[in-house]
Amino acid sequence: MSNKVIIDTSIWVNFFRGTDSKTVKEVSRLVREERAVLAGLVITELIQGIKKKADEKIVKKTMAALPYYEATREVWEKTGKKIKELRLKGVNLPLSDVLLATIAEENNCSVFTLDNHFRQIDGVSLFKS
Repeated sequence: MSNKVIIDTSIWVNFFRGTDSKTVKEVSRLVREERAVLAGLVITELIQGIKKKADEKIVKKTMAALPYYEATREVWEKTGKKIKELRLKGVNLPLSDVLLATIAEENNCSVFTLDNHFRQIDGVSLFKS
């Protein structure tokens, strides 16, 4: 397992709002140690929620400084299989979260998130601060 960590949107929102000092410190540490990585859907989720132009500049500048993992065709296929398996168990999770978990798994990363339903996804490693 790599020591890289994909930071989920829920954590970034708290980081940029500065509402949780523990989250701010942990994200800052991961960035400083060059362990923080991004996935495209996190960028999309963050940008779509920004209300002020000045905030958008800050978010984009921060995101531009981080390594980025893309969802390959294989990741999309594995995500579809995971969603199918979850639904057969009666579990319906957002596509975005299963995709993020699959990207993390494929790149041997853990996921730093506030969303408890990631625990329902086989193969995901959750980051513990």
